[in-house]
Amino acid sequence: MPVPRTREAPFIRFPEGGLGRTKGPLAFDRAWIHATFQVGPEALATFTIEGDAMEPTLHKGDLVLAQAIQSSQEVSDGLHLLRNPSTGRMLPRRLHVDLDGSLHLSTDSAHPSPTILTETALSQPDTLYRILWHGRKV
Repeated sequence: MPVPRTREAPFIRFPEGGLGRTKGPLAFDRAWIHATFQVGPEALATFTIEGDAMEPTLHKGDLVLAQAIQSSQEVSDGLHLLRNPSTGRMLPRRLHVDLDGSLHLSTDSAHPSPTILTETALSQPDTLYRILWHGRKV
């Protein structure tokens, strides 16, 4: 006898989260997520941008959909969220991978202070997310 297939919900709902997570439930179309980003919902989270370090690219209050980075092999240039180990807050940063594999983080502010992300920091769970999408209030 065949096993009945359960139908997946057409929308992926992201619940309210902890520090930096969105303040209310947010939903995205499952088919759009798959077609646009080719990732499963289990690797995704939503966050609200805090501060002005990435202006004019990202603004305080912007919503972002981000993919958890599990290893250094998944890292690529682009916009990311990095967990501050002392406060737990998610910091938006621009990440650049050098030819030697070192990871450099910077901001878009007028006075950026570039830092290097270590492999040790990256090995901590829930530390680095790649920003896939952002939206803001008009």
